[in-house]
Amino acid sequence: MKFALSILIIVCAVDTSDAQIRSRRTDRQQLLPSNLPLPEVQQLEAGAVFASVQRGLAASSVTPFSGHFAGSVHLALPASERGQFSPNQASQILSKFFADHRTKSMRFENTATTVAAPFAFGTLVVDGRGRPDTLRVYVALTRVDTRWLISQLAVY
Repeated sequence: MKFALSILIIVCAVDTSDAQIRSRRTDRQQLLPSNLPLPEVQQLEAGAVFASVQRGLAASSVTPFSGHFAGSVHLALPASERGQFSPNQASQILSKFFADHRTKSMRFENTATTVAAPFAFGTLVVDGRGRPDTLRVYVALTRVDTRWLISQLAVY
């Protein structure tokens, strides 16, 4: 009888602690919703990365922002390779793109730095074989340790 009573007490204690853990987890999820804006310092850091991308694209140069590439970058360029590339490969592909398409102007019209995954949309005007081509640019960032890095860059 004592053995059965001991087992019953253990089962009740385990069940109660599981309920408390689930309750704490639910409370924490309610306190930290995923749609909270990023801290101001992270917003500024993301904005600085977008500014370096805009500066580089405007100068037909990957140098101002190549140090901000993530370990794997999804790259998509018109009439070029698309896919996941290392930072060095992405730099080479973009350099080749700029050798063939000199930038006339570049401007981000929309930057979202307050969201968990910052992004920017803009317009890139390039000299496409003697005539201007207007292209759209999309850049997405991801947080790696304490830095915002470029995870995706698409020109279409």
